[in-house]
Amino acid sequence: MRLRVWITAVVACATALTGVALTPAQAGSVGPALVTTTTVTSGPVGTQPPRRMVTGWLPYWNMSAAMSSVTANAKVFTDVSPFWFSASGTAPSIHINSQTSGIDVPGVVRKLHSLGLQVIPTVTDGTHWMQMSTQMSGSYNRGLLVSRLVSVVTSNNFDGIDLDWEQFAFNDGSSTWSTTRPRWIAFVHDLAGALHSRGKVLSVTAPAGLQTQKDSTGYWVYAWSAIGPDVDRLRVMAYDYSVDSAGPIAPMYWVDPVVAHAVTQVDPAKIQIGVPSYGRDWLTSLSGTCPNQAPAGATSTQSAALFDKLDWASRRHEFDARYSSSFISNLFVSAAATVPGISLPQRAVSTWDSTVKERTYTYQVGFSGRYQKPTVSTTAVAGISTGNAINVTSTAGFPVGTHVSGSGLAAGATVTGLRTNALVISPRNTGSVTGQITGTTSVTVAATGDAKSSAVTVASATGISIGSTVTGTGIGAKATVTAINGTNITLSVPNTEAIATNITFTTTHTTTAVGGVKGASSLVVSSITGITVGAAATGSGFASGATVTNVTGHTVTLSKPNVANINGAVSFKPAPLSVTCTASRRGWYAEAQAANATATLVNKYHLGGIAEWTIGGEDTAQWTGITTFANQIAAVPSLVTATAPIKLAVGQSAHVSGSVTFKNSPLASAPINLDIKAAGTNVWTNVSNTHADAGGNFTTTIPAQPTSFAWRITTAGDGWGRIDTTVSGTTDVPSPLILNPTVNRVAQPSAATTASAIISFHHSPVAGVNVTASIQLAGSSTWLTIGQARTNASGAVSFSVPAQSADYTWKLTVPGDGKLQLASSATGTVSLAAKAVLTSVAKPVVAQAASNPLSGTISFHGAPVAAPVQIQISAPNSTTWHQVATSTSDAHGTYKISIPGQTSNYNWRVIVPADGFTRLTTFATGTTKVQLGVTAHAVTATKVQSIPSVALGVKPTFTGVVTPHTAGVKIVLRQLKNNVWTTVGTSLSKANGSFSIIGVAQPKGVLKYLIVAVPIPTQPNAAGSSAVLSVTSK
Repeated sequence: MRLRVWITAVVACATALTGVALTPAQAGSVGPALVTTTTVTSGPVGTQPPRRMVTGWLPYWNMSAAMSSVTANAKVFTDVSPFWFSASGTAPSIHINSQTSGIDVPGVVRKLHSLGLQVIPTVTDGTHWMQMSTQMSGSYNRGLLVSRLVSVVTSNNFDGIDLDWEQFAFNDGSSTWSTTRPRWIAFVHDLAGALHSRGKVLSVTAPAGLQTQKDSTGYWVYAWSAIGPDVDRLRVMAYDYSVDSAGPIAPMYWVDPVVAHAVTQVDPAKIQIGVPSYGRDWLTSLSGTCPNQAPAGATSTQSAALFDKLDWASRRHEFDARYSSSFISNLFVSAAATVPGISLPQRAVSTWDSTVKERTYTYQVGFSGRYQKPTVSTTAVAGISTGNAINVTSTAGFPVGTHVSGSGLAAGATVTGLRTNALVISPRNTGSVTGQITGTTSVTVAATGDAKSSAVTVASATGISIGSTVTGTGIGAKATVTAINGTNITLSVPNTEAIATNITFTTTHTTTAVGGVKGASSLVVSSITGITVGAAATGSGFASGATVTNVTGHTVTLSKPNVANINGAVSFKPAPLSVTCTASRRGWYAEAQAANATATLVNKYHLGGIAEWTIGGEDTAQWTGITTFANQIAAVPSLVTATAPIKLAVGQSAHVSGSVTFKNSPLASAPINLDIKAAGTNVWTNVSNTHADAGGNFTTTIPAQPTSFAWRITTAGDGWGRIDTTVSGTTDVPSPLILNPTVNRVAQPSAATTASAIISFHHSPVAGVNVTASIQLAGSSTWLTIGQARTNASGAVSFSVPAQSADYTWKLTVPGDGKLQLASSATGTVSLAAKAVLTSVAKPVVAQAASNPLSGTISFHGAPVAAPVQIQISAPNSTTWHQVATSTSDAHGTYKISIPGQTSNYNWRVIVPADGFTRLTTFATGTTKVQLGVTAHAVTATKVQSIPSVALGVKPTFTGVVTPHTAGVKIVLRQLKNNVWTTVGTSLSKANGSFSIIGVAQPKGVLKYLIVAVPIPTQPNAAGSSAVLSVTSK
């Protein structure tokens, strides 16, 4: 039964294609067959390709080295991320910038694709505080950035995008995370959807925090568990454990817990754990005093080298693992041998830290030379604030008791003592003393003098000087001393009266306050801080080569006397010191051994792989170990053995049994999926699913099939170490040949038709097989053979069926080969085409522009037919038809339709189109006359209530128009007399149809006229027309 149903389905399919109704013949059959079996295995496991487990970043500044590494080790890579793009700007207009100048982007992409690698470039976040968070804050803003990122992917033929957005963690600050986190989750969801709909992938790169048991290991803004379902890759940057201070880059005691917690938040297969390919070298301590001048005798080049190395030794440095060996072994070795002042007390020697799983080293470098302290600048002052002495250029005129004034001196200051070029004063100075110092002394003595005389005699001239001012009774205004002769004093003005009393002489002297006096070997300065013995004195007034020999209080003693008075700014340059300092440094770096150690976590946690920063900077020695490890953890197939039939009888099912082992051990509960595929097709259909028992054995069933088929047994892998394994075979089932005939279902009467077919088996054409064609006329029980033919190389055969007098049935028969191909046949009917019976009724005459109702019936083979109806018309002598109406007959075959109004005679026809099968196109025709139209009026008449009137005795003139406008139509004017119409005049119409005709003289009363248009020979079928007018007398 299955076989017959299947053949019916196949033949019906052919019918649908060719329009032929087929009835399947009884298929050839075979008796029950002995089911023979064969045993097949999936074959030895053999060598599997290494597990693809590496990705990494290709830096734009080192593309050559990166591409070389990828090309040489492509078999262990899954994908790569060119480090080419950065987001910048402000929300909502954040855009994507590229850093690909000088890089052949299309060429790189083609090369990587040719290696079988996905290209997933990285986009970093180069925006400022909270700008990216703001861009992600709403669906519209998110959509803008999603669109820009998708455009980068699609326009460059990339396979996806990698987001390395670290500003959230390291710039925005944790106080913003509660705001940014939900925005980030929504953005990742939207971007993933847009990329996945285009067959692209989304990768997210995120920092690894120190809190290995917290959400996202501490940086919870990245929401690993929330974005996990959307992302295709999560790259965890499990490095930079130590940055500011010396320590390992990615210690295993930190990395392993990071991974262990990450796999609880995200599918392990999506996680790619970060691997550093670099190291850092830190300053751990600096002892002693470092020089700022090269040792004596060093050249300028040597001096520059010394301080370049000293600067290097004071900073933190990074280096690529690729060059770590030469970097470490050469640290300061060459400099210590060639640069004076550099020594290497301890050379760098790296050692492996088995706990950290990185290499480390320590070393010391010494720097010797001279240390030049900064030059000390101070001010040379005559007296310091709160001091009681003033250096002056001269003490002459400043005896003890002299009142002094000047900048920095206290009010009422008086000289209390004298030193060499110095005044001792009291009270003490209120500030630094500089500039001019004025001293005043007064002497009051007894004096005599005549009125109007310019001379006075004093008791003593001590303290009196030329220029002293003189005051007292009898002394003239503004009197000064102009001469002194013993006790006789000459004044500048005469006395105003006789003098015999005490008078006062006041004397003023000036001197200059200086910090250092010319010829002296010392000076006073405002500050001695930083001034040391041996310092060179520089400034105006110092002797060349003068150095400090002593510093006491604010007084600096010099090795040479001053060559000029010294005031104002002065400098003292300390003598250089011989110094030495020692820099102690330590480095950590991840080289080949470290990368290989981290790679073991891929197998431990079943990760997607490792992600290396950077490719091109890695220790090239790592690839041997990684490739070896990738081979060791490569997924391998199980071994499947199956026993299945090689031939079945039609309608016969069969069992398939076998066993599954993995690495030489039974694979208990292994899933067993059985699929089959019909011969000649490419579609597999699952027919059975089961599991192996505890011993790895299984049995499943193949249902009965109508034709030969292929089968396969598949046992699925475990998603990690075991891959899908398939064992397959074929089973033969005898089945009928397939005929795909093409025969017209309708034949024209008295015309031959063609019958053709394509013979196939298992969807392939069969050449050279005999096909017999025969027919059976309607009402007959006899089959008539009309021919035999062999199929060509395409399985095609064709027959000409002679014209027949009645409907008939045809049959094509093909024999089997006695093996797998069974005999088969196909039949169908052919009907002779005929016209329908059509009746139509319409009016023979209609008025101008009047529609013409048309009705009728349609029947075919004596039965009413619901069919479309078309109405066409033409001019009487024309062969051109125009469709004017359509309709459809009802279930009783009746139709009703109207011909639109016309202005002239016409022929009409009703058309019932063919049905494309057995009914031919049918016509019915007829003719309809259209009455002539005439309009007329009495042009000389005056309208009175619509009745023309003329004066008595006037002959009215009638004008009018014949429609359609025709020349030569005879116009007859008749008058009603005694109830008889009598002709009173005739006329002919003009080309435009107009006419004019004159009546009789108007008597008193009313005359009735009849205007008749008579058809002319060119309108033999036209009906006449007339118009009646009345004319009354005025």
